Amino acid sequence: MDTVNRVIPQLIGRGKYARPSLGIEIDADINETITAQLGVKGVVILKVRQGSPAAQAGLKGMDRTVSPGDIITAVQGKKVETIAKLMSRLDDFQVGQPIKLSILRNDKEREVMVPLSSEQQ
Repeated sequence: MDTVNRVIPQLIGRGKYARPSLGIEIDADINETITAQLGVKGVVILKVRQGSPAAQAGLKGMDRTVSPGDIITAVQGKKVETIAKLMSRLDDFQVGQPIKLSILRNDKEREVMVPLSSEQQ
């Protein structure tokens, strides 16, 4: 319900919705394959856009050897196991708001703060 309350006024006032974005590229099919192979739950970052909030926070995408990039496991302490859940969690926040991501990198958990940018929808 919070998402609807935030999206509808933007659509009415501006004619478009600016979805909160980390500046990463993700893919549902690749995500499902990699997380299953690794036995983890989360969202695999395929690519981090240059200059994006994710890049500034030091997040990493896949490299040329096809080893997975960072895997987002939680947003603000709430688990994220699928891309749909990640997108839903991001919709709980405002563009420009910093959020805490829990990530898995090289089998180690860590937390990073990332301010959300705007991705026009």
